[in-house]
Amino acid sequence: MPIGSEISSKSRYLNRRTVLGIALMVLAVILVIVTVRLASHLEGYLAAKTTLVAGQTVQSDDVEVISANPGRAAGQYLREGELKEGTVVVQTIAVGQLIPKASLSQTKPYNKRIVLNLAAPLPSSVKKGDYLEIWQLPDEKSASAFKRDTPLENAQKLAEKAVFLAEKKSETALGSKNQTNVEISVPEEDLSPILAAVGTKTPLMAIPVSS
Repeated sequence: MPIGSEISSKSRYLNRRTVLGIALMVLAVILVIVTVRLASHLEGYLAAKTTLVAGQTVQSDDVEVISANPGRAAGQYLREGELKEGTVVVQTIAVGQLIPKASLSQTKPYNKRIVLNLAAPLPSSVKKGDYLEIWQLPDEKSASAFKRDTPLENAQKLAEKAVFLAEKKSETALGSKNQTNVEISVPEEDLSPILAAVGTKTPLMAIPVSS
């Protein structure tokens, strides 16, 4: 084979490799650009402006529109303009979170608000919207020894998922003893035993539980 012919063949081979390499580089850049654009494609979703608790009717002032891209979960969240009048929260939604459609209902749950005096203070980590178990204790001394995993023999659970709304500390008329008063929201079926315990001045205790 002539020497010139061999050099020409190698040159064509190198040119093909060069063109193919450049084409792959261009394709990679295009893919990166497309991926970035898709990832940055934001739409208007509704997020909680304040903590929304179970039983609360959501008003327009309770939510705000933010730009977000939930990806594959996009259909699970409320978009701008989708909030219906009379929508009720059935599960706590923390401030700043997108509004999950599964946490909403058009049927108002039968939750009632009540203020309780507790035999022991709540942990400082408890915040609005957290869930509490309400327990009836045999006596006030039992509060210091109470443990949720090994409750006292005579302790009785009155509510499994009360929603914590607020805490207020006050003093007795003589100013000698601090009291812990909490406002909670409970399902209507749990209201009667709680009111019965309040009426008999039975000591009560609230234990934080996971949602």
